[in-house]
Parts: sequence; C-alpha cells; structure tokens
Amino acid sequence: MPANNTGASGKKKGRRARILVITLVLLLVAGVGYGTFWSVSSVRASFPETTGSLKLKGLSKPVQVKRDEYGVPQIYADTDEDLFIAQGYVHAQDRFWEMDVRRHITAGRLSEMFGESQVETDAFLRTMGWREVAKEEYRTKLSERTKEYLRAYTAGVNAYLAEHEGASLSVEYAVLGLTGDYRPHKWSPVDSIAWLKAMAWDLRGNVQQEIDRSLMASRLSPEEIEQLYPKYPFDRNKPILDRGSVDPVSDEFSPNASAGTGEGSGLPPEGTGQQVQGQLASLAETLDQLPTLLGPSGNGIGSNSWVIAGEHSATGKPLLANDPHLAPQMPSLWYQMGLHCRTVGDACGFDVAGYTFSGMPGVVIGHNQQVAWGMTNLGADVSDLYLEKVTSDSYLLDGKQVPFKTRKETIKVAGGEPREITVRSTANGPLVSDRSSELAQVGKKAPVNNAAPDRGSGYAVSLRWTALTPGRSMDAVFALNSARDFDQFRKAARLFEVPSQNLIYADTKGNIGYQAPGRIPVRGKGDGRYPAPGWDSDYQWTGYVPQSALPYEYNPERGYIVTANQAVISPEDYPYALTDDWGYGARSQRINDLIESKIKDGGKISTDDMQSMQLDSSSEIGELLTPYLKTIEVKDPYVREAQQLLEGWDYTQDPDSAAAAYFNAVWRNVLKLAFGDKLPKELRVKGECLRVRPPADDSGPLEDLDGNARLVRECGMRAADQAQPDGGDRWYEVVRSILEDEDNRWWKTSGTPSAPGARNRDELLARAMKDARWELTAKLGKDVDTWSWGRLHQLTLKNQTLGTAGPGVVQWLFNRGPWNLGGGEAAVNATGWRAAGGYEVIWVPSMRMVVNLDDFDKSRWINLTGASGHAYHPNYSDQTDKWAKGEMLPWAYSDKAVNRRTEDTLALTP
Repeated sequence: MPANNTGASGKKKGRRARILVITLVLLLVAGVGYGTFWSVSSVRASFPETTGSLKLKGLSKPVQVKRDEYGVPQIYADTDEDLFIAQGYVHAQDRFWEMDVRRHITAGRLSEMFGESQVETDAFLRTMGWREVAKEEYRTKLSERTKEYLRAYTAGVNAYLAEHEGASLSVEYAVLGLTGDYRPHKWSPVDSIAWLKAMAWDLRGNVQQEIDRSLMASRLSPEEIEQLYPKYPFDRNKPILDRGSVDPVSDEFSPNASAGTGEGSGLPPEGTGQQVQGQLASLAETLDQLPTLLGPSGNGIGSNSWVIAGEHSATGKPLLANDPHLAPQMPSLWYQMGLHCRTVGDACGFDVAGYTFSGMPGVVIGHNQQVAWGMTNLGADVSDLYLEKVTSDSYLLDGKQVPFKTRKETIKVAGGEPREITVRSTANGPLVSDRSSELAQVGKKAPVNNAAPDRGSGYAVSLRWTALTPGRSMDAVFALNSARDFDQFRKAARLFEVPSQNLIYADTKGNIGYQAPGRIPVRGKGDGRYPAPGWDSDYQWTGYVPQSALPYEYNPERGYIVTANQAVISPEDYPYALTDDWGYGARSQRINDLIESKIKDGGKISTDDMQSMQLDSSSEIGELLTPYLKTIEVKDPYVREAQQLLEGWDYTQDPDSAAAAYFNAVWRNVLKLAFGDKLPKELRVKGECLRVRPPADDSGPLEDLDGNARLVRECGMRAADQAQPDGGDRWYEVVRSILEDEDNRWWKTSGTPSAPGARNRDELLARAMKDARWELTAKLGKDVDTWSWGRLHQLTLKNQTLGTAGPGVVQWLFNRGPWNLGGGEAAVNATGWRAAGGYEVIWVPSMRMVVNLDDFDKSRWINLTGASGHAYHPNYSDQTDKWAKGEMLPWAYSDKAVNRRTEDTLALTP
C-alpha cells in the first residue's frame, strides 16, 4: 500500500522551527562582539588554501594547481590517477557544500540535512531509485578505466574531508552544526555517477507535456488541445539536419539520403481517453516540489550551440559557441577547470579544459588539444506515464494480476523519527503515484473506453524512463575528454545514453560535425504524448532506436551547424519517432539568420561576432505582434501614451528599453486573456482565482437563481514558475495560427453586463494593452519614459538551500542580486521568464563559451557566478557583473598562457 505521509501543517511547523534556529544563529553572525568574531572566523575558515604546499594522500607524484585572479584552477599532473585525485580535492575545496547537497538529492536523503520538510521529496526520489541505478552502473556497466578514475576522484574528495569539518568545510556546516548533529560522510564513486541521473531528470523529455495535455481535457476539446500544441513549423524554422535518413537494410543513418516517415499520430492512446484530471494535477504538484536542478520546464528553455567551419570564419579554422540555459543558482551549476597531463601519453592521457560539475570527475563541455564540443538538450521523448489498474499487492497486465516488485526504504530525518516507505513497481516502472495521499487518487477521474478495466477507486500511475536502466554515460565523459577525431567523438557519443543531448564538434584540422546520441525508446502502440494504458502490453516499449540509426552530420555543405533545441530532422526523412514536443525553433532560426547575414557575399565570422550573436535579444513574437498592436485604435490617452512606445521599436529587448517592457507586458496579458483564463485550475498560477463555468463533473445546477449560467470561483493550483501559458515559442506558433482570423474563438473572452468580454482579436488586444499599462504603472510608475525592461526582468542568484527560504537575513547572507537584464523568452540571449507567473528571470545562459580552433588561447568563457561556493569569498560572484553585461574572460589553455594569468600556485605532494 502507499506509504503514509506527514500532513502539510506538520511539515511546515518542522521546517519553520529549523529555520528559526538557523536564523537565530545567523543573526549572531551578523551581530557584534562575540558574534562578529564567530562570523569572521567561521567564514574565513572555509576559504581554501591556494598557495604553498600541501601533502595529499594517494598521489604518486607532485601536482600543481594554478589559479588565475578569478580562482579558476588549472591542474597539472603526471598520471591520470593523480590528475583526478587533485580534481576531487580542488572541487571539495571550493564546492563541497554543493556536492554534499547534490548527493543527498540524488540519494533521496535531504531529510538527513534539512529535516521533516524534505521527507516527501526524499520518498519520491527513493521511489525512482536514482542511487540504486547508479550502484548498478558502477557494478556492472562502467569500464574498469572509468572506475579507476572515479576511485581516484573519490580519494581526493575524502582526503579533503579528512582534514576539514564544520566551519572549515563551509559556513553552512557551521550553521547545521549548531542546529543538529549532522556530519558529512565519506564520498563514494556512486555519489559521482548519481549526479548524471539528476542531470537527466531535468532533461527527461515530455512528462510535463503529457500531464498538461491530459489536464487540459477537463476544459478543452481534443481539437482545442491540439491547437495549443501545433506541429513544428518545418517550412519556416530549419531543423538541425536538412537531409538524411536510415538505410532500411543496414539501419545505418546516412546524412545525404532521404526517405520514410516517422511522425506520430498526435492522439491519445486508445483506452485512456483524453483526460487525466485532479490525479495528474497531484503528480504535477509533486514534480513542482522536487529540486529543480537545471531549470523549470517550458518551451522557451534549452540551450544554444553552433559551430562555424573555417571557410566562413575570420581565422580560417572553426569557431564553436555554446551556452546552456539552466536555472540560475548560487553558486553556478558549472565549475571552470583545466586538467592537464604534463606529458600526454599512456600514463596520462588528458589535456582538457572547460566546464565541470562539482562532484563528478572529468570535463563535461570544453576542448582538448585537438577537439572541441558543446551540448544542447535533444529533447527526445525518453519517458512515459502509464495508468495502472492495481490492488494492494498486484497490478493488471494483459488480463492477469501480476505481483508488484517491492522494496523497503528507510528515510532518516534530522530532528525526527525515521520513516519507512514501500516502493512498488510494475513492468513499466515505479508507481510514482504512491508518494502522497493525493497521488494515491491518480487516475480516479480519467475517462476510459469500454475496453478499459473498471477503475474502482482510481488508477495508479507508473513512470518508465530511460535513466532508470543502468547505462554508460560516465564512460562517455572520459571518452569525450580524450577524443582526437570525429570517429572517436562519435564512439564516445554512443556511450552518452542519458540524457539525450545534441553534441556539436570541431577540430583543429578544420572539420565540424554533429551527433544525436542517447537511448531513445521505440514504442509498440501510442506515441508518448498522453499517459498510456499500463494494463495492455502492446503499449510497452519494444526496444530502442539503434545507435547506428541516430542522426549525425559531418562537414555539411552549408559550412555551419546550429542546435538550439529545434527539431533534429524532418519526420518525412526519418523513420523513427524521436518526439513530437520539440522546441519550436525561434532561437535556432534566429541564429541561422544571423549566420547567413554574415556569410552572404563571402563575409567572415569572427570571435567577436560569435559573442555578439550569443547576446542577441530580438523578440520574434514582438516582430509578429507589434504591427497589429500599433493599428489598434486606443481612445484612452493614458494607454495611448504607452502604445506610442512601440512606434519605431526594433524588437530588441535591451535592459533599458521601455518599449520592450511594455510589449512583454502586453504579450503576457494577451496570453492570459486568450488562453490562460480558459485553462483548468491545475495549470493556472496558485492563488489566482477566476469565476468560471463548473467543470464537467460538477453536480450542481447549470443556472443561478436569475437564470444566468452558473459560475463558480476557481483558484489556480500551480507554482508561478511552472504555470501556463509559459510564453515560449510554442505560444508564438499558437498565436501565429489565429492572428489573421479576427473572430477566432480564442480571441473571445467572458464578461459581465457591466464589463463585456472581448468579441474579437482587436478587442482582446486593446484590453491587453490597457491591462499592461495599468500593470506597469503599478510596478514601474506612471511616467512611461522611466520604464525599462531590466527593472521588470531581474535576476537574483539564490543559494539553493539556505538562500531559498526563511527570513531576509538568511537570504542576505547567501544570495546576490538583483541584476537588471535584457534578453527574454525564446530569444538567443535566453533570460527566460514565465508569462503566467511574472517577469522574474527563472532560467539563464548558465555559462557562455566561444572556442577558437585556430588558437585555443584566443577562446573566451564566462560563468554565471564565480568559482567559489563560499559566501563572501572574493570569487563567490566575481564573474556575474561581466556575465550580465555580456562580457567574457580570456580562456588560457597553453602552459604559456596559463602561467601568464596565474595568481596563486598550490603544490600538492605525496
């Protein structure tokens, strides 16, 4: 049976009590006398030693760690093992608190650190079993070489832990030490592997879209739902590959062939109907509460990467750019680092630099002596929800009752009693609906056809996801780091099973390329767009797309490759269904257009040009919608004053632009009026209430006492950064499809005798312009000349634990900002915001890099924050101002360049 869960009030009280104690301690930190001494000694105690000499257990030979003025380390060693021992040690020096929190997330052990408030989150994570999968990967999947590197990295982390505890690890431990008895345990290789599961979770595919489409069915017809999820505009926004297909005999992908079709049906699977209402809302709520490690879901999120061949570059060799769009956090998800073998050979095979994850060995994105690579999320549909007909100890499959596979999990709780849960799994995967009393009702209202089994008290919901099958993605990291040519790069990519990423490539010989890797399922029935009937094995996965059949490209004739979460290839040319839920290509097509505008008539692209493209803030929806807004007859001079800001606007979203501020407010209100107010409560912002017609299952009268259609008060249920409409480029396509149809039903809104609703497009646009004027007056003041997009669109960097809850003093100690930003939703400079929830920046280019394959020392990079995870360290946020301005730092790679920029040198000796 589902595990019992603590009530919300109990959890809140436990969390408040713990935060109050922490706050009292931090008030002492900010105080005088003994408090001041405690503050200085505690904070400085955790700052790492970066000069002199330290003995490090496990080293075979001396290692040097050279840091520049931004604290970015370059490590030099003579063996692979020494290199990764030192990497583990240096990561722990700067980021161990972050590493410790991460491993508690992936293991479902947050309650051990933060108490009762995290029990439900831990239970959900234990149900998915990330750490168990990571253990199995270590035992049975990874190469012995990879295990050696993981053990070396682990030894380095543990060497640091052996010498540091409490305040000397991080000021956060000083706080926890005064509010409980928590002590970090030793690091293990599994801790490193499990982080890839967290990375995969936030890039898991279309689970949210499955839920949202199902929830919409309580208010919208199937045709209306499909209108809100239009087909990808292949005729306007280019896919990554403009040709290519799979040989039907060999199952080999050929970049120059074309044939076949792989497009899904776009319809709910037979037997599930088109609604999953309150139950899937509960699942969505639980997903919202999980730590969002990489960013909120939505069509505007993703990443940019592109590579220019030497024929089009000013250097004569390729240029490669990458900027992943992830959740802003303090410190940044990324950690810049160089890993250098003094002599590259059999004993020491790495000379690589780039962006790493603290807690994991190797470099995730970067370059070595010959090869550079970048990543964006491919967006393949690698996860499915299944409705399950269950009893207390079994589930229905093909007409027979099958016993659950079960396991017990014990969750330890700081300051409380341990909790035991039972994890139940079907042939499709774990029952995610077991994790709360609300989720136990998943499927209760889901309409099904007559062939479906009796629902009883409701269907449960299971999750099938590729990352829950052990794989070799950790092997892929080291293989990428040591790749020397495109063949080796592709072999490494084949190991990168989860998450599925678009990998771009360039080498010093002038070649460019692309590979779509990943473990992508082939389905029996269904297309993954709606929850499938778990009781019918015909809907189970039948295998995976063969690795040989996955799309790739090498030195295309056009001379460049762009990946920005758009469709990989037209389904008319490709026989396998990768997903129907691509990003819609606004960013990718803008990058394509910028490149084409540069190279036409023989023009060349420079490193400066690549950097400028990353900062492009042009608004596609602004260009589409503004001409219509300018023609609306506005009689109110107060609103007309705001409308005039759009005259002459060039559609760029600079931080000081008043026009961008007003347009984005209008866009937000257009979406709310045309679509948001018509969505079910489960998709709208929590606490925002409307009077609407009753849902279909309401048993009350159809009319009120006056004979009018009865309305009920209904309040939204979803977190602001997860609500719909999100305003991403899917909504660009939705609006584009109805813009010429002035009387389309989406333009019509409900009203009252005293306040009539909109009857057509122009009336709705006029209402949105009026509402936007009043909204910005409240937020920015009456004088439109003082308005600016940056004042609305602000970034605050928050420590992901102590900086996200509690009184202001907690946030003041650990958080930084705000910064007024330009850019916007689905712009190349993707400083994302959620139209339903407000203008706050909720995802960002988490780093930016431009790699120069002609001279690596002329490459550039920048991180969102600094290298250090220690509050008040000089390198805590020292890159953020430059990042916000679009500036970048020189990226030293060669020995000579590194020595020129070195500020501190630390010798690590055996």
